[in-house]
Amino acid sequence: MLHANGSSFPSGHAAYAGATAVALVLLFTRPGSHRLIWWSLAALATAGMAWSRTYLQLHWLSDVVSGALLGIGVTLISFALAQLIPPSSHGTPNRSGAALSGGPPREGVGDRWRSRATTPR
Repeated sequence: MLHANGSSFPSGHAAYAGATAVALVLLFTRPGSHRLIWWSLAALATAGMAWSRTYLQLHWLSDVVSGALLGIGVTLISFALAQLIPPSSHGTPNRSGAALSGGPPREGVGDRWRSRATTPR
């Protein structure tokens, strides 16, 4: 049996489980009726992590509930704030590689790395 040392409020495991499950549903599913299945699986995964922490007697129920709610809340707020940021088209390269602002194409980090890797020194 594991023994917890020190303070354990809120449960980090439950917070990460809730945040990860919600983020995966929001990122990889389209809105619609089938999304309910994925939300159910996310809730099941979060509840499973919360149950395991209380079963191992590493956290109280209040620790895991508050941790899960904290993780879910932070994720929802992050996604909501990301929706408020307007998309920027200034300097964004289009499919041909030319910048939309009319300037020359910008070199990306991957391009610099490839040019260094293929160029003899």
